[in-house]
Amino acid sequence: MKKIYSFLMACVLGASALTATAERVVTAMTDRGPQLTSVDQLSQGKKVLFRATSRDGYLFENENKLWLSRGVPSSGTSSYYLFTVDTFEKSGEQAIITLKTPQNFFIPTLVSGSSPTINAESTAMQFTLTRANTQGAAVGDTIWYIQDLNGMYFNGNQLVSNSALFGTYGTFAGWNEAGGNSQYQIFLPEVKEETLYTVTVDGVNTTADALYNTRTYEVGMGDSIALPAVAGYHIKFDETTYNGEPIAPGSYFKVTGDGAVTITYELNDLLFTPISNTDTTWYFLKIRDNYYCYYNPETNAGTTEGAVPTSATADNEHPDAYLWAFAGDRENGFRLINKKAGNSLVLTAVDVIDGAANYLAAADGDPALNTYMYGEPVNGKFYLQIKGTESGVENAYINQYGGAQNGKLRFYVAGDSKMDGGSHFKVVKYDADSVARVVRKATLAKYQEVVNAAGAVGGYTPEETADLKEAVEVTRTALATYAYADTTAAYNAYTALLAKTKIAFDPTKTYILKSAFDRSAHKDSTFGIFFKEGISEGDSLNRLKWGAIPAGVETNTGDPAFKFKFVAVGENASKVEPHETDSAYYYLTQTVGDKTYTMGHWAWGGTASMLTPEDAANATNNTGNTGIYNAKTIIQPGAYFGTHSFAHIFSYINGSGATAWDKVTVSTNQGNGNAAAVSGNIRTYNIVSKAVDTSWYLIPVEETVTAISAVEATKAAQAGTIYDLTGRKVSKAQKGLYIINGQKTVVK
Repeated sequence: MKKIYSFLMACVLGASALTATAERVVTAMTDRGPQLTSVDQLSQGKKVLFRATSRDGYLFENENKLWLSRGVPSSGTSSYYLFTVDTFEKSGEQAIITLKTPQNFFIPTLVSGSSPTINAESTAMQFTLTRANTQGAAVGDTIWYIQDLNGMYFNGNQLVSNSALFGTYGTFAGWNEAGGNSQYQIFLPEVKEETLYTVTVDGVNTTADALYNTRTYEVGMGDSIALPAVAGYHIKFDETTYNGEPIAPGSYFKVTGDGAVTITYELNDLLFTPISNTDTTWYFLKIRDNYYCYYNPETNAGTTEGAVPTSATADNEHPDAYLWAFAGDRENGFRLINKKAGNSLVLTAVDVIDGAANYLAAADGDPALNTYMYGEPVNGKFYLQIKGTESGVENAYINQYGGAQNGKLRFYVAGDSKMDGGSHFKVVKYDADSVARVVRKATLAKYQEVVNAAGAVGGYTPEETADLKEAVEVTRTALATYAYADTTAAYNAYTALLAKTKIAFDPTKTYILKSAFDRSAHKDSTFGIFFKEGISEGDSLNRLKWGAIPAGVETNTGDPAFKFKFVAVGENASKVEPHETDSAYYYLTQTVGDKTYTMGHWAWGGTASMLTPEDAANATNNTGNTGIYNAKTIIQPGAYFGTHSFAHIFSYINGSGATAWDKVTVSTNQGNGNAAAVSGNIRTYNIVSKAVDTSWYLIPVEETVTAISAVEATKAAQAGTIYDLTGRKVSKAQKGLYIINGQKTVVK
């Protein structure tokens, strides 16, 4: 089987590994061979191949050290991986051996945490081979411990580096304990003598500037060498040669002997069309693939706050704030103009330092702070590097600083900042089709969130939400058939809701805590928090659980295990209604018979429990009196999260006076976002996000019955409502397919 040799752009292991003279004969592996299951398979002079199982790395020798490399060695490089049993002595089910490296040096005594130096002066060390399952490891007969006379085991560090010759690799190491990282497979490869040929590869641009160092590789006749990809460039095959002859277009070429390859690369076209004298092309500007950048005039000031937030959705009704154009060229850099802000303002930097914000400022400002250089770190995406770096500041790139949940553009200044995913932009051209695909479907999701919150604190009643719910269903049906649909009905229903009063929190009422996490895999069920004394045998902690909410629980006579009350903490807490800007602090409580249980204190990742009255009365810093429910809407309409203080610091996560690790949020399954899960303990998590199970709807028990009845009444009143498949409301159905009362209907 012929091989393809890939070239990665960073060769960390040094030039000596890649330098060779023409035509040399080596012992090469033709097949990895069987695994060693018994020392009886070994003998003096036997070739062996070692693989660290937990690191997924094969042992090889290079530059007088031992390393681990991912991937089965091919014949062209296998000579680096073939070790020789120099001496062999059987001792029961064990074997005592000495080993020689591919360069014919002895492997000496091992070094804790790193590779020993291997050269002509190395003294042979004896190693004992022992099957790991004879030492208590729960593994099969093919896993071995390899230990020297000083008690050091073959081990290895993580594989985090890259090399053109060896791929992903890491350092081999000795270690003084057995364990998962000391478990090795030993293969008995089939080998043959093979002649290797030397091929050098050079990459240049169209002006003959080198794009990477010369790559020298040793390969067999007829093997294939992959043509290196360079981000931002494509290969000009009419100027790419092997020993002066053109290479046919493709991703690799066949080796016909010693020689030299010169690859000519040409810059890719820009990923956007800059502003011209006659035309301006507008784009949605996305970062991390999923987040839209937009202009917010309310916070547009030259402060550390910045004025370019990011959002998971774009606004269909007001798209101008999300639209950007690029003025300039590749050589001199680009200025970014926002359609809503107008041509007189351009994206500008507060300062060229790590964390400095980007905002919109006068276009005649300092070019060193408002002009950005373009580059492609990976094909299909680009970075924006401040032109001011020419004055001495290195590696300053616009970034969704702080991660996907941060929400505003800032500079990231670090050695690898241009390769950070938060520095990678892509554009979507603004036109009717792109609005349909990118904006309208996203807007529909926003409307769906409002529907999901019907009947919950911070949302609207199901009766008030009924029109929006039907419009969303109609639009979604249309989108299943067409690329886009008319969202006018949904927009009008949504706008009408904004004039209504949201359901207020009432601490005197009883609530169901319903999960706001999307479990679309279980559309017929809703999930919530519940508590029962001794719910599982031997469960003395009285843990909080979550699971499917049974039918009828929203009534006053329904299962009380899902019903909770909130008791205010502090004299002013009960006066603070939980809404989008304020927080309120409560004990989460439930009464069982004549006892009232209170949510207790727990640590991050821990399981939440309810304390008995006796436990709560004896509370210390680590128990019941720090149990709070902190309601603050930051995720989606009507969804709240609970936080818990470690040390009586009553402020919300990342709030004033507290840091992220001061708080934990109530979650299901430790916030792992597992949409398939249907039950579990309530655990804690330190992140608040739609992507994890940390948000809850507060459903007032007393209001639910009336609300559900109102929905049915509203549906009955709307009998005969007709839409065509684009989502337009019509007065009469003609012949064809329509949505009538939310269902597809054929009219003949």
